[in-house]
Amino acid sequence: MRIFLALPLPSATVDEMTPWLERIRASYPRLRWVRRDQLHMTLRFLGDIRESDLSRLRSVVSDSLVPPIGFRLDEAGTFGERRGSSLPSVYWISGEFGSGLESMARAMSRFPDDRGRVDCRPFRPHITVARQGRARERADLENSSPGPWEGSLDRLVIYNSTLTPDGPEYDEVATYCLSE
Repeated sequence: MRIFLALPLPSATVDEMTPWLERIRASYPRLRWVRRDQLHMTLRFLGDIRESDLSRLRSVVSDSLVPPIGFRLDEAGTFGERRGSSLPSVYWISGEFGSGLESMARAMSRFPDDRGRVDCRPFRPHITVARQGRARERADLENSSPGPWEGSLDRLVIYNSTLTPDGPEYDEVATYCLSE
């Protein structure tokens, strides 16, 4: 199973974002855009982990839950350059996030990935909206005036990601409600 942990964006927030996303998508059609039903904040990508590790992962997740996390999305940016290119590989939106996010991300970073590694990098909260893909195009999301969109992240999901020719398909393995 190709596993990652994420906080899905609330559907009301995605609805509010849709006009901006459609306008930007029309301006940069050669990027690979994340489907609206797949918009989320990744806490940790683990890769191909054994099914036997899932019970331990579920325990770590259960012990790390925090109350719902308020957010305000009003920034856009990029990171990562593809090999041999000066083009960014990821286009994202971000902003301000309430307390609890850092501690939850830190707890998830200590769970070993499919290569046995923990993640010691600082957590950079963001929602990926597009990737470079094969079409070589530079988008100017930084000056596109995203948001502001506000809401609350209230679910943590363990997803299994299956890669297909049409893009990844996400299946929920387990869902946890963030509650007071």
